Amino acid sequence: MTMIDVLERKDWENPVVSNWNRLPMHTPMDFLEKQSLNGLWNFDHFSRISDVPKNWLELTESKTETIVPSNWQIEFKDKSDVPIYTNVTYPIPIKPPYVPEANPVGAYSRYFDITKEWLESGHVHFTFEGVGSAFHFWLNGEYGGYSEDSRLPAEFDITNLAKEGENCLKVLVFRWSKGTYFEDQDMWRMSGIFRSVNLQWLPDNYLLDFSIKTDLDEDLDFANVKLQAYAKNMDDACLEFKLYDDEQLIGECHGFDSEIGVVNPKLWSDEIPYLYRLELTLMDRSGAVFHKETKKIGIRKIAIEKGQLKINGKTLLVRGVNKHEFTPEHGYVVS
Repeated sequence: MTMIDVLERKDWENPVVSNWNRLPMHTPMDFLEKQSLNGLWNFDHFSRISDVPKNWLELTESKTETIVPSNWQIEFKDKSDVPIYTNVTYPIPIKPPYVPEANPVGAYSRYFDITKEWLESGHVHFTFEGVGSAFHFWLNGEYGGYSEDSRLPAEFDITNLAKEGENCLKVLVFRWSKGTYFEDQDMWRMSGIFRSVNLQWLPDNYLLDFSIKTDLDEDLDFANVKLQAYAKNMDDACLEFKLYDDEQLIGECHGFDSEIGVVNPKLWSDEIPYLYRLELTLMDRSGAVFHKETKKIGIRKIAIEKGQLKINGKTLLVRGVNKHEFTPEHGYVVS
């Protein structure tokens, strides 16, 4: 599939397409084998998608460079493509799912190395932590995928596209997409790869996702901490689940769907946000470890009683939940 074929689909305006090849969203995990792709990238800016050269994938030079993460409206001060602030008014004509033909594009590219060891076994993934508002990417000239939903990570398995040694990553980022109609409320509108890009290696067996649910009894003096987890090649692995209060082990069990009982739990609240430590270890039948994750969790009970939001039986005053990451100097990139 050529770049022109991909762009002619107009995925950014297709209401039934939110991604191509993106892996399912999951609980954030800390993979030990990780390589940051932040830093200096080659960059070109185009006023509209039709201005992108048809041979862009073959080009090896760009007009300028930019730092990733960043917003190109902050970095380059192009008068035809500036930061836009509105409150409830849309920054584009309201014709969902369509966006203007004058849809600015940021064309990013960079080279990076992958070791032979990473490709001999396991899986190699890209994660784009935040890209606005939508993007396609290619690796070594081959199409990799597409993603919208700019405030959530977009993760792709690139094992079959990667090669030993030098690899070439190219990304086309679009300022406007149908997602623009959802991501609209009292904020500065800017574009680009504005959060980190990471390359990570995962073993053949690894945790795909897990969730924790804390069930408290009526007296709040006993809690069941329930785990549900999924793994790549689950049939060949087992999962160990441990819960610690500070350094004290208070419970452990095995299985992808299991629970630990906690007597007189220390409850999490907004005034006292107490956290326990959860350890998950994925291993083979002999005990050899594939993947290990450690997370902090709180035990609390949230309920709505007669229209009143309560936590641990007490009325909760919500002081505000909206947040826009922004600085005047760096746009969406915050420390």
